[in-house]
Amino acid sequence: EQRVPRKHKFFHPDNFVLLLNWVAAYPTLSDYFVNKLDGVPLLLQALKHSKEDYSRVLAMRCFLLYALQQKVDGDIERRLLANNGFSTVVDCYRQSSGDPTDTRSLTSILSSICRHYPDAAAQEFKSSKIADVVLASLNITRYKGVPQHLRVIEDLRRLPAASLKKAGVDVDKALYDSDALPVLMGIMEVFPEYYESIHLITKLLSELQPKTTPFEMLEYKSLIVFSKLYVRYREDLTFQTDGTRTVMAAMAKAIIEDKECSKYLDESVAGYQLATSVPTMKAMIEEEEMFKKDGLVIVQGLTERKSPEGLATQ
Repeated sequence: EQRVPRKHKFFHPDNFVLLLNWVAAYPTLSDYFVNKLDGVPLLLQALKHSKEDYSRVLAMRCFLLYALQQKVDGDIERRLLANNGFSTVVDCYRQSSGDPTDTRSLTSILSSICRHYPDAAAQEFKSSKIADVVLASLNITRYKGVPQHLRVIEDLRRLPAASLKKAGVDVDKALYDSDALPVLMGIMEVFPEYYESIHLITKLLSELQPKTTPFEMLEYKSLIVFSKLYVRYREDLTFQTDGTRTVMAAMAKAIIEDKECSKYLDESVAGYQLATSVPTMKAMIEEEEMFKKDGLVIVQGLTERKSPEGLATQ
């Protein structure tokens, strides 16, 4: 009776998470832990008191395996939201090292929550500062981790307009305010060989364009990056036909024709890289205009030419 009341702490939380990680691959045991023992808040509590970095990764792996094995679709996501799990997952995201294996599970969980419970995800958007977190993680990610973060960004942007309006959230503005432009340009410059990401980022940049100005795009080396990508992929049929070149050409044209940008594109003022990128970009714009003028269309991934009757012929 004379003892000072102490807050109960979780004993050996790291070992507990490690044990759960071992048995999470067995659906029967996972179902018993989640449903009979109400295991989701228990695992969240263990994660809260854990001290080892591996516990964060293993706990997210457990939640993902539970979600993949669940009998009722969306049940694990609902339990996470009911126990303030969204902010916990985002905190783990914030601590990630950039290794794709570090974020593989938690990005899948976040995407699943956005798709199953968009209203709740929209409500959590501001308080969790997820826009800052996902872009910070994208900025330090390694080569194969890029699609994971781009998928989270896309799922956040696909949240229903009604849910976002109710929560007072503008995802594109939040991404722009979190320095999405320099991060995305940096990814394109550092990983030019990863065409899948180039295509996704180019599309995202075009959709964020209304939030910025041509001069700001110029400041972040967009013409230099686009010209390098054009030289690399100009003979690639996918680059020509999947819309990537079209979007790049439109953004480059907006910069080149902008009055404020034009005085910085003059050869007497521009640096070597920028000066050499302008003719390359003009060539891409001209090529894209010829592509449209000649009536070339995309049919099942093949470039075909419209006949006078309007029918496509190879």
